Amino acid sequence: MSWLSGWDYRKSHVINYAADAGTGYQVSLTVHYGSGSDSGDDVYLGSKCRTDFGDIRFTDDDGSTELDYWMEEKTDSDYAKC
Repeated sequence: MSWLSGWDYRKSHVINYAADAGTGYQVSLTVHYGSGSDSGDDVYLGSKCRTDFGDIRFTDDDGSTELDYWMEEKTDSDYAKC
């Protein structure tokens, strides 16, 4: 798998999709600053990001094609809903 240039860490998280959803549909993820067990739409980064989540990126399954995203809400050093 490729590596997104300029980044030291990455984390894989499989997002399951509905068979009839087509392509380009939006999904919601909650990204947690601290440690925990990933499941469903919860991803834990183990403090390997900025406290304001300004350095997280999402890629396609090729590991290098960046995907568009936005933060719907966030609490620094706790979580971001993307």
